[in-house]
Amino acid sequence: MKASPILIFEIQHFSNAIRLLDKMSKLGDVQVVHAQKALGGRLITIVLSGELSLLKACREYALNMFSNSKLLKVIDTIPSPGTQLIDFLNKGGQV
Repeated sequence: MKASPILIFEIQHFSNAIRLLDKMSKLGDVQVVHAQKALGGRLITIVLSGELSLLKACREYALNMFSNSKLLKVIDTIPSPGTQLIDFLNKGGQV
């Protein structure tokens, strides 16, 4: 079975992650697949799944929203994630 496309992003501060997730969820039907907090909530990793076109729109929105800051560390879409990656995320991102 083919996995749904995913969007992964890392952003500084929990409140920024919540603000961005709120905006992304208002763009369309996205599901949170994985969330991880590091450095006491100062670095947040979120993985979303949904339609590829929607995830690309979410990516562009995030890049625009944080274009004047260095808070958004990484953001990328994976159109066809491998089963090993999905299994890894389903296990909570733990090896």
